[in-house]
Amino acid sequence: MKIVLFTSEKMGAINELNLNTLINIKKEHEYVFVFVKKNAKSKILNFKFELKKLFLYPFTDWYKDQKKISNLLKKKASEFPLKKKKIHHVTAVNSKSTEEKIKKLNPDLIIQCGAGILKENIFSIPTKGTINVHHGIAPELRGIASSFWGMYYGLNEYIGTTVHFIDKTLDTGAVIIQKRTEISKNSSFIETSFQTAIQGAKLLPDAVDLILDEYEVEKKEIDSFYFSRVHYSQYNDLKKNGFQKVKSPEISKTKKKFKSILVKKNTRNQYKCD
Repeated sequence: MKIVLFTSEKMGAINELNLNTLINIKKEHEYVFVFVKKNAKSKILNFKFELKKLFLYPFTDWYKDQKKISNLLKKKASEFPLKKKKIHHVTAVNSKSTEEKIKKLNPDLIIQCGAGILKENIFSIPTKGTINVHHGIAPELRGIASSFWGMYYGLNEYIGTTVHFIDKTLDTGAVIIQKRTEISKNSSFIETSFQTAIQGAKLLPDAVDLILDEYEVEKKEIDSFYFSRVHYSQYNDLKKNGFQKVKSPEISKTKKKFKSILVKKNTRNQYKCD
């Protein structure tokens, strides 16, 4: 199977761990990297963000603890040394030129691993679809920093990892495989995030195997929570509370959604969800 790994020049420690693990375990597939190169506007925005981090974030627990997590994951990723071959570059995530370049690569599967939010003209290209590793139980817990929001709002049952197909809305595509993170009463955010990331890297090769099987999709209605960026003051509140629930989620954050689950045709057994 030909797999396009769609990422960015700075893919980040989590994506590096995911891809290094996948490529080392599943050597039988052909892997092609497509890197998004930042344009001038993106570089200016990134420079401003780096300045903000330089003068503000180093003094916050939120930044310092995320750096610790990143360093732990980089160390873990280094256990799977990887030489990147077959590299292509694009200048925008969803542009026509990017679409044409990926179509020429003729992938069976795309793995979104740091490229950004994909539109239908990109995620619909591969014959097997486009997948993503989401660090949260999706679609119940959607958006970014799901481990934090799960702890902050006491939604511990939704802290975990989901490998899912990408569709038109964020983190709502059919679930291929997912697993909850075991959290003890004394688990810190660093411990929880690290274990969730390690878990995701292990699930990705299994997900690739599963989509090679014959399957159908079943749906059920569920409550779905969507959260966005974390403010450092919110992290301070969680830390002061011993990483236990700070408050209940607002009703406005809750919406009814359909959860699509891949089911093997031959066994009728739902794919793994612990």
